[in-house]
Amino acid sequence: MREGKIEELNKLIEKYKTIEIINEKQIGNGFLTIIQADYKLNNGETINRERYLKNNNEPNSCIILTETEEGELLFTVQPRVHSERTVGIECPAGLVEKGEDPLVSAKRELLEETGCISQEIIPLIEQCYQDIATSKGRTNMYLAKKCKKVQEQHLDESEYIGIFKCTFEEALELIDLGYICDVITILILEKAKKYFYN
Repeated sequence: MREGKIEELNKLIEKYKTIEIINEKQIGNGFLTIIQADYKLNNGETINRERYLKNNNEPNSCIILTETEEGELLFTVQPRVHSERTVGIECPAGLVEKGEDPLVSAKRELLEETGCISQEIIPLIEQCYQDIATSKGRTNMYLAKKCKKVQEQHLDESEYIGIFKCTFEEALELIDLGYICDVITILILEKAKKYFYN
């Protein structure tokens, strides 16, 4: 880092940080809830912003790049009605329950969505924001190696999830072909490259 750049950045952070939240109100009380408020900034200006909650909690999540004992990756194929294809090809993932450790959540979601347990789980990225403009939700990303199927899927009533297996190289090709278009799945594959290309 060039000399003085961190100081320059910290001055900008100080200028635009929130110093007070005013008039906060909740809109709705379903799966998605909107919190609307005015935010007074350190530069004297006030801005109005909204953020969302899921099940009345911050939408913290985990995502798991799942490698089987045979060296194949497992991807979920499930309805994603707001996407162009209306179906998403993603890594197993899910919400972290309030007060739950993200690693515990990752193991739970892995078992529920794939029926697998992992002999080794490697943290890849911890606590990155999903959408810093509209949410406080953070995501933890893990690589689950040597996964073994121990049970059938245990899905929620409205979950419909198929499992697709492929190699790491095929997964990267699926990004180029436009099949994998979920940004978090793309990021976790990029972050995991060093574990597949030694």
